[in-house]
Formats: sequence, structure tokens, C-alpha cells
Amino acid sequence: MKKVTSEYPFIYFDNNATTFMPTKVRNAMHDYELQGNPSADYAIAKRSKELILKSKQYIAELCSASLDDYHIVYTSGATEGNITVYEEVAASYKEHSGIIPHIIVSGIEHHSSLECLYKKARREEISLTVITPEPDGSISTTPIQKAIRKNTALISVMAVNNETGVVNPIAAIATLAHKHGIPFHSDCVQLFGKMIVNFEIYDLDFMTASFHKLYGPPSIGLLIIKKEIYKAYHMEPLICGSQNDGLRGGTENVALIAGSYEAMQINFNERKDKTDKLIGLVGYFISQLARLPFNLYRWSDGDRSTSGINICLLSHKTSINTVLITIFTKSSTKVDSVCNKKMKEYLDRNHILISIGSACDKGKPSHVLKAMKIPDELITGTLRISFGDINTKEEINMFMSILPTAIKSCK
Repeated sequence: MKKVTSEYPFIYFDNNATTFMPTKVRNAMHDYELQGNPSADYAIAKRSKELILKSKQYIAELCSASLDDYHIVYTSGATEGNITVYEEVAASYKEHSGIIPHIIVSGIEHHSSLECLYKKARREEISLTVITPEPDGSISTTPIQKAIRKNTALISVMAVNNETGVVNPIAAIATLAHKHGIPFHSDCVQLFGKMIVNFEIYDLDFMTASFHKLYGPPSIGLLIIKKEIYKAYHMEPLICGSQNDGLRGGTENVALIAGSYEAMQINFNERKDKTDKLIGLVGYFISQLARLPFNLYRWSDGDRSTSGINICLLSHKTSINTVLITIFTKSSTKVDSVCNKKMKEYLDRNHILISIGSACDKGKPSHVLKAMKIPDELITGTLRISFGDINTKEEINMFMSILPTAIKSCK
């Protein structure tokens, strides 16, 4: 296959897993590789310290937030940020009230978040309510309202799901939480970067993000905490130390922060136009699927499968950049998925890189799709296509030109 972008000899449709750093980001990291420890007081250390402050000020401005009202903490990634919120809210609540806290979480959270909370529930450190998604994968405020208790200490719902692309009503959920005096946390990994997270609209108490999802380096994430909540809950750092204003110990990785800062400036430049393009690519992809000689329908509209080859859209109708499909054959007696592992291998050989689920699940059946009550025989046929700013309609056309042959070869 010929080179189809200015940088890569392959078509990359797995941007929800990670994005690639532009040259300017790598150069920014290199520029700070020889800087001093930001906790020191000589010139090169002061330059590092100034970079950290400048980058945090930029994040605050992006989010329409003030450093007077919010702590901005660099972490090793969104996983650390999420777990920090769960661990410290639960521990502080129990320590200062003497009551085991209740946490409400959605059933479509990242599996690392759910595993942390399941572990805490098994150890009886918390009581836990997991909200089942609607048939389209979204999280409604109604079951959250019903789940609230007197000891509910936290509500946690991700902004955008990495598998289905569903955009959850986090502003409405935040309003509901605050009506009951409950802090609200949102994992914004798949939102921050594709859109600006405006705190004046979303009113989050805790937000987590990860920079490798927006063309920055891996192994660095973001945790934003409302100072009022941190103080009211008597929270303490998960990793103790004086760095990050005493909120997260460990010497800051200045090179990663420099790369993240540069990536944000590139990523958020003309962000609305870039996001409109992503949404347009989703629509174009689906329109081209409809031109193929297979039956195409959407899961949330009910079972409309027919005999022969079916492509079922599992992704949400208003997804920003994600198309999740499952491919299967149907006869009068049975339904068989077209093996997604074989499909992925076939596409790999033809230099088209896609996912068959979350990159973090390592081949396990998707807990998100199980929560949506997708049958097992359909889950094993899923392909996830997630677009980034570098993708084009030409690449979609090339994908569509090979898809029918891939399907027939992998039945």
C-alpha cells in the first residue's frame, strides 16, 4: 500500500488507544532534558519551575478555571489520577465521619477504575453502586438519582467512552451531584483534547486526563481538583512528598511536561475546526459503510439483522471520533461473528491499523459491551475505528475498498 499521509506508511485508525507525537513535541522534550530539578533554586532549575507554572496556567485558561480555585497536578497518567480520587475520597470520608462511604460509578468506566473500586468494595472499604448503561451505551441521570444515599461520598462518570464513543451528560450529572452535596469526578481522557473541557459549563470537582491521547508523550497525565472539595474532605496525597504543591510527591518529569505543554498548544489550536472534521469523518465512514453490499443497522434501533452478512453499529450516534462495528453472518439456524482477530491481522497485513476493543483489555471480552447487553457472538466480531486529526476521507476510501475482501476472507 502506498504512503497515505505525510508522516506514516500506514493508515492509523486507533487514536483512542494513543496518538503520535509531532516533531515539535519531541523537540520540546529534548529542550528540557538537561534542565535542573524544579525544587532547586539555581537558574536551570528555575527555568523548569517556570515551565511547570506556565503549563498549569495554560491548562487553567483552557478550562476556564482559576488556579485560585483549582489544584492542577501532573500524574503518571489518568489511571493514577482516577485511583487517587477514589482512594483519597474514600479514606478521608471514612476517617472523618466514621462511616463507610458509598460511591456511584458507571459500568462503562475504564476497567482500571472499576477494578480499583471492586477491590475496595471486596475489602469493605466502600459500598459501591455500578450504573448500567442505556441500550445506546450512555449513562442517564435517572438511575444515578435513584442510587444516591445519605453516605454517598462520590459520583464518577466518564465524559466519553473509549469503545463506543458515547458522550455522557456530565454537566447534568454534576448538577445532580451538587444538588445533593456530593462531589463529582469525570474521567475526561477521551474528551480533553477533542474538545475543551469548560469548567464553567461542566462544574467538575475532579477531572483526569492523559496527554498521549492528544499528541503528547505517554506516562504523564493530569488531575484537576477543586480546592474547596480537597479542603472540605480533608484529602491527602496518594503519593506523599513536597512536589506538585504537596499534592503528589516525586520529582516532576520536566521533559514530559514540556512535551505535554507543546502538544496542548498544537492540539487546541483551531480545535473547533479539527473537532468538526472528526465528526465529519465519522459521518462519512458510516455513509460509505452503507454503500457496501451488506446489511447495515444500528444496535440501539433494535435487531434489524437479515440473512447473509450484517454490519451492526454499536457506537453512539453523536460520537466525536469513534465508530464501533460488529460484523456477523446470519442464517436460518445461527449467528456467527466474523472473527475480529483474523480481521485485525488481515488489515494489519494491508497496513491498516485498527482495534478490536480497548487497548488495555488485552483480548478480554469488553465489559462495556457486556454492560450494554451485547450478545457474546456479536462482541467477538467488533472492530473499533477511532479517528485523529491526521486522518482523511482518502484513508476511509482505502479502508472501504479492502473491507469486503477482508470480511469474506475471515468468515
